[in-house]
Amino acid sequence: MEKKFYCPHCWHEFEQGESNYNYDTAKLDFKCPECGWYGTETEVADELEGELETWDGGYNKRLLKKEGLGIVTWPDSQYLTETDGYRNHSWLINDDYGLKRFGSCAYVVELDWYNENV
Repeated sequence: MEKKFYCPHCWHEFEQGESNYNYDTAKLDFKCPECGWYGTETEVADELEGELETWDGGYNKRLLKKEGLGIVTWPDSQYLTETDGYRNHSWLINDDYGLKRFGSCAYVVELDWYNENV
């Protein structure tokens, strides 16, 4: 299966011919035809960013851990939101109980993905 690349600003899917191999850096260079973003293969996204979803489950740590989930609060949540793909692997805590307990910048995250990417 061919690997897909997406512009991290406008989510344009790059097609074959929209990248050039840079022999000096040994990386692919991309220029987005839609928004003008320019970068290398280490800066493009390899999965589409989903919509930000809110968490509607409970907060029992034992049950979350059993499901491979954990809670990330400020300041670590800042690093989370700066990571490509975070919306596909996390849920914003936005209910009254969760806001009081964890604060306004807290997320439930998939721990395997978080540990590999953040």
